[in-house]
Amino acid sequence: MKSLKVIHKIGLVVFTIGFFTFLSLFFLGQYQLDKDDLREAVGEQSFPIVNKFAEDIYKQKYSSQFAFVSDFKSVLNQANEEIKSEYEIKPSIAGEIAKANNGKQFRQSAIEKVLGEPSNVITKWQSKQLTDYTGWMEGREYESKDELKAQLEKVISDVNNSIISQKGFSKDNINNKAFTIAKQSEVGPVVQDPWLWLFLAIGIPILGAIMYLLPKLKTEHAGIKNDGIFHSALKNRGWIGILLGTFLISFYVFLYWFPEYMTSWIVMVDPLSEILSGNPASQWFMYGFLYTIAILVMGIRMIIKYRHSPYQMIRTVSVMFFQLSFAFVIPEILVRLNQPYMDLKNMWPLDYSFFFDYRLNEMIEAGTIGLFMLGWGIALFAIGVPLFTYLYGKRWYCSWVCGCGGLAETLGDPYRQLSDKSLVF
Repeated sequence: MKSLKVIHKIGLVVFTIGFFTFLSLFFLGQYQLDKDDLREAVGEQSFPIVNKFAEDIYKQKYSSQFAFVSDFKSVLNQANEEIKSEYEIKPSIAGEIAKANNGKQFRQSAIEKVLGEPSNVITKWQSKQLTDYTGWMEGREYESKDELKAQLEKVISDVNNSIISQKGFSKDNINNKAFTIAKQSEVGPVVQDPWLWLFLAIGIPILGAIMYLLPKLKTEHAGIKNDGIFHSALKNRGWIGILLGTFLISFYVFLYWFPEYMTSWIVMVDPLSEILSGNPASQWFMYGFLYTIAILVMGIRMIIKYRHSPYQMIRTVSVMFFQLSFAFVIPEILVRLNQPYMDLKNMWPLDYSFFFDYRLNEMIEAGTIGLFMLGWGIALFAIGVPLFTYLYGKRWYCSWVCGCGGLAETLGDPYRQLSDKSLVF
């Protein structure tokens, strides 16, 4: 019994070391911009302009992803300014077009009179935009040249405001390219040996967690125990719990809005993604991997804690199985087989894009497997949900199949006491 308690404590130490190793990866990234990577990221058309402002970045090796991403975004913003200055239509053109227009009715032929025959890519684009944006004005009568000029000035303003979205880099486009280029430019220790860091940052914490949990089979009785749980700094709003909550919130903020700063974690799981789907890892693969690991490891804890209850053990194994297979492994293998990505346990309306045109077209074009996916998805919410809910009640999905419910039932189990128990709403 004493040796088991020693293993229990060693497991906690090993897990803590591994967890802090995982956190350290956030600060271990090193970045060096490569010209070919930049060309691939921004495209051949935009590369000459972007390359002009990126010369200083090529010479530097960054030890901070924040500095690298900031400089890269600055390059794209400078490129935007130059692109806008090149393609921008001068407001004075509005007056010239108004003067060239004969009569009260606006005719688009006046645009050609003023601009002339397009002589290069820029003037061709300007002519086309003015023609497209004034299509609704063709034949429209105006009381005076001044009224027509004012309307044309609004049109030119709209065209100029569209330059960045059409020819440059929008805010969303900059963020997406920042993630792409940051991942490609990573040259730190994680890139050099991702398997080693995967073991150190993920394998070690898993090993420590198992060493911490398994002795409980002999040292603790099965079932719910309230032994000091309300005095725990981790489980009852203590300082450790606050730090953990802050980390989780920060993790999700970076995951959804700033993945370009998480590249070391994403590079770490690249080899695993290559094995499963044949593609480099994205932030969503990394998240799905960590999500699955959390359910599996904390699922073991649930089985140990509720080993006296066959119902709880089977239910826990169920959510572990569906998360590992249906939600994580099978969708990635489908991609490797050039089939549509699909979580087979997810359903409309949870899978809100299921009936979007691009999803339907993707499934139909995939042939037999795609048609099976379409039929499966429809049958799941139209037949499966009503039938299983009638037979087994409303918890059959959230407590036995759903990934969100699976995380709540496993990782969230130690924090059940923090939920609101009041009857007043």
